[in-house]
Amino acid sequence: MSNPLAATPPAGIAVRPARTEDVPGMLLVSNSSQQWLIAQGLASAAEQPPITPDRMGWFTKKAEQDTDWSTNTGRIFVAQIGGLVVGWCMATLAWPPHLPDVDLNQLYLSAIYVHQDYMKQGVARALIGFLKTEAAKQHVELIRAECKRIGKLVEYHELWGFQPVEYTGFAPDYEEKMQLFHMDLRPEDERD
Repeated sequence: MSNPLAATPPAGIAVRPARTEDVPGMLLVSNSSQQWLIAQGLASAAEQPPITPDRMGWFTKKAEQDTDWSTNTGRIFVAQIGGLVVGWCMATLAWPPHLPDVDLNQLYLSAIYVHQDYMKQGVARALIGFLKTEAAKQHVELIRAECKRIGKLVEYHELWGFQPVEYTGFAPDYEEKMQLFHMDLRPEDERD
């Protein structure tokens, strides 16, 4: 079975670890994504203030400090087209405590954003492909992600190769608001 998420990004999309100089572009992407979420009906997105240059410190610190997987705080990767940041994601080898534990080496995709003007052009697919390559280097067997239960968000995660799974954790009302996903990276014959 061929994998629809090849490790090679679609033509013209370069993916790499984030650097400090990427932060302004990442913020533009984040704010554009926030507007898209509002348009999809996610009321809580409208309550979040836009990320402004004075709030860039956290992103800058992450881009400068997290250059490998030695910390549990995660890493940030950017997707660029022609030198312009058009998407980014953040992942960690740790996972949020509200998610049920699994007996596999895992990576948690904690955020993925694509600028509205570059949606449906393979940017997220390129980020996920790069993440899969990074996961293989860390002997990761499972990538986990979650999103709000908004039709298009759930659909996008499935298009990227994630499978919806039942939530068995302890967070109240999780199943009403969120969808948990797994992407099993093990060979077919090693899966349950």
